[in-house]
Amino acid sequence: MAQIATILLKGIFFIFLTNCGGFMSNIIESATIDDIALYLQREDGIDVKASYQQAQSVIDGFNDMASKGIIKGWYFNDQGHLELLPSDNALRIIANQK
Repeated sequence: MAQIATILLKGIFFIFLTNCGGFMSNIIESATIDDIALYLQREDGIDVKASYQQAQSVIDGFNDMASKGIIKGWYFNDQGHLELLPSDNALRIIANQK
C-alpha cells in the first residue's frame, strides 16, 4: 500500500507518493504553467490572469522545494491531481517518521 504525505501550497493539496518506482523516477516537470493555470481556472473558477499568477507562484514553490532537495518533480496523475515526486532524502525522512 502506498505511503502518502500531503502538503498544502497556495490553496492546492499536493500528494507525495512514497512508493514511486521505475517509470515515475524520470519525471522532472510534466505539469506546465499552462496546465496548472487551467486546473486553477477549472477548480477555483478564477480568471485567466489570476490563474497564471497563481500557477507561477506554485511553480516557484516547486522549484524552491526542488532546489532544497525535497522533491525531484511534479505531474498531474490520471485523476487530474497534481502530485509531487519526493526526493530520496524526503523518502528517508518520511520513512523515519513511522
